[in-house]
Amino acid sequence: MDHESNGAGNLLAGSRLIVAMLGLFALGCADSAESPTLAEFAGPKAGYKYTYERRVAGSSQSERTTVAAVQGPTPNSIFTCSPASTQDYPRDLQSLGARPVVALVETEDDELVSVTGGRRTVLIRKPIAEAAAGWEHRQTVNMPDGTRRTNDFQCAISRVERRTVLDQDHLVATVECSAHSGNDVLVRSTSFASGVGPVAEVQEVRDASGHSVNSVSQVLVRRDVGAEDCQRVVAALKIK
Repeated sequence: MDHESNGAGNLLAGSRLIVAMLGLFALGCADSAESPTLAEFAGPKAGYKYTYERRVAGSSQSERTTVAAVQGPTPNSIFTCSPASTQDYPRDLQSLGARPVVALVETEDDELVSVTGGRRTVLIRKPIAEAAAGWEHRQTVNMPDGTRRTNDFQCAISRVERRTVLDQDHLVATVECSAHSGNDVLVRSTSFASGVGPVAEVQEVRDASGHSVNSVSQVLVRRDVGAEDCQRVVAALKIK
């Protein structure tokens, strides 16, 4: 009886261990499905033009901005053009010879970075998880009042969630960067959707008590095939 009882107990314990291991394996598979590569958060996707609606807090009016992308020098890189075309500039700027700003967006180890004019900016980094270790970088941003400020920003992933973007479900990670400038706090939040890229951004100035003084936001509203103008701009620069 004792040997039979012990054998049955060992069999039951072994079965429970197998079930637990299968559960952990299934959980691991689910986690891997929810862990896209950094390159999936880059955008726009090569060959596409994105249109964003930009709005200043307190204003009933909005304007649209565009960004396009073409394939970069490596499979996990793109060149972006902002705006997507010279034609997207106001006519007075076109007459002055304005050209889209070109940036190289690529993955470097565990970071997705943007390089413009020799300046390197970390857009997002692994692990794609809330409360993960943050990073810092020096950045110049266009503020809601039209001024440009250069500050040392502290950045971290503040939220990871599933969200509907252009009528489709995506994993979205939001990066929040903040910096002190005098008595103000500058806050920039950018949301990246897996398979899409940047889908929303808010730049905000907060006073010492944390109240919003001014803000400007932009949201992705269109995604169209076509980046021929961007391709011509990048080709003219002869970037290798």
